[in-house]
Amino acid sequence: MHIESLKIFVDLSTSSSFSQAGKDNNISQSAVSQQIMCLEKKIGRTLLVRGGRSGVELTSEGKIFLEGCKAILARFDQTLIAIHNDQDNVVGSIKLVTESSICRFWLKKRLDQFLQHYPEAKVHLQHTHRDGVYASVTAREADLGLVPRPTPRPKLHIELLQAENLMLLASASGPKQYRDEYALSDLEGERFVAFASNAEMRDEIQRQFRLQGVDFKPTVEFDQIDAAKRAVLEGGGVTLLPAVAATEALNSGLFVHIPLTTPLSPLFLGVVSRRGSQRSPLFQALVEGLQQPKN
Repeated sequence: MHIESLKIFVDLSTSSSFSQAGKDNNISQSAVSQQIMCLEKKIGRTLLVRGGRSGVELTSEGKIFLEGCKAILARFDQTLIAIHNDQDNVVGSIKLVTESSICRFWLKKRLDQFLQHYPEAKVHLQHTHRDGVYASVTAREADLGLVPRPTPRPKLHIELLQAENLMLLASASGPKQYRDEYALSDLEGERFVAFASNAEMRDEIQRQFRLQGVDFKPTVEFDQIDAAKRAVLEGGGVTLLPAVAATEALNSGLFVHIPLTTPLSPLFLGVVSRRGSQRSPLFQALVEGLQQPKN
């Protein structure tokens, strides 16, 4: 019985998908199935039922085995860390869960640079909705999470990362000519395409508009950045995007930036972890890497 087989079983139990478990471990779907069958043969018990309501359902024996696998893998990672601590190396694996809206435009560069700097580290990235981030970390299905405008939750610790500024964009090929700069009040009556990936983010933008005496009434709202950008290109109007996504849009040449005379307050991102959880060198290095990517 190999440690890799135990990890495959845990990943399959988490995703309920043979294909996803294969992607997570860089093997084929059939190889995942073979690994599970070998485990069941070794143990002499059926660990899961295929084709259930959620794709894969654990048997009672499978649930017991899952908890044992998690404990073994956690101890294995701790052992690796202990072995390499004298060499000051960041090694092992860690699970990071986040909203997909953040991953593409904010996380990718930082994570790529982190893995280049620490080649012996492995970061298993999972995508879910906002409440799913909190739930996964609370249930120990992920080591840490990443959310915009984090809110306090029981049993969880939150660390604020650097702020992400919001930028106002319009279509470069639109029929309307925009001035060098705008006040928020100038946007009243404009076609406004809102990117609101969650209620907290939308409420924060609305709050900042109201502080400047402007009624926030989006023409249309999307929970994906790409959808908001397409709507601006197809129907005109303006949109507010996080700076990292806005910069990518501006580099395409399809958008123009409209400076605001009174800029909106930045949007903070937060790392979510369990209170009292043991912080490995890998955990600490990843948090630092998210805060300040290395050059």
